[in-house]
Amino acid sequence: MSRVLQAVARAPEGATRATIAKELDLPTSTVHRMVQSLLSLEFLDVGPNGETVHIGPAIVDAALRGSQPSTLSAALAPYLTQLADRVGESAFVSRFNQNQVELIAVYGPTRADAAYVHPARGPVPLHACSSAKAIFAFRDRAQVQQLLQEIHLEGLTANTVSDLREYFAELDEVRFRGYAECREEITRGVYSIAAPVETRLSDVRLSIGVTTLISRANDLGTDFFAKHVLDMARTLGTVISGYRDGYGLVTESAKSSASDGAVGAE
Repeated sequence: MSRVLQAVARAPEGATRATIAKELDLPTSTVHRMVQSLLSLEFLDVGPNGETVHIGPAIVDAALRGSQPSTLSAALAPYLTQLADRVGESAFVSRFNQNQVELIAVYGPTRADAAYVHPARGPVPLHACSSAKAIFAFRDRAQVQQLLQEIHLEGLTANTVSDLREYFAELDEVRFRGYAECREEITRGVYSIAAPVETRLSDVRLSIGVTTLISRANDLGTDFFAKHVLDMARTLGTVISGYRDGYGLVTESAKSSASDGAVGAE
């Protein structure tokens, strides 16, 4: 079964039972039985055409939950670097895990002379950070309410929302427009915007976004940043889902984009 999973993982367009049997030199009937067992465990999933199989939701969810931040950071580096280059600011990914939202990867523009705001990695304020809002807006409301009731909604700046009803009203807006903002709610002068990474395989667990100065956000406008963040969120959702046909095209340029460690002026 491990060999079957590895064979499927090596086939980004999906694999049929016949191609798996040929690659592993196994009887097709044996492969068919193993694939059926793996499908029942959600380790595999059937593709849109009904013929191919892909890595399933149980594997993806385990990877998103259990992978070390450094592992996910390396895997997401090409997409974050491309987003950072598009907007000229740092791009980040955050993950919801074990009742907290943690910023796990940050990449800046590849231009050597670029200066940008570099947010700190680690847990973020659940009630104030755009990355947390982007995730919580698309998760179970009762779960979010329980999490927030267990923490102190600290007023970090004059702009921080510390009332639960006001906060949930903001989450409704996030669901409607597809992205969340943090306008000087954590640090004066700093703005961030984030969108959920939605997949067919898992609850919303990741968000991707951009951090910049509030002055630049005001100059360029929310629409400029929202367009690029939403586009990359869709790309990542497609990549993680594993389907290209029927779930949109993967941005190939993101895969070949450079740099696993852009350094900028913080």
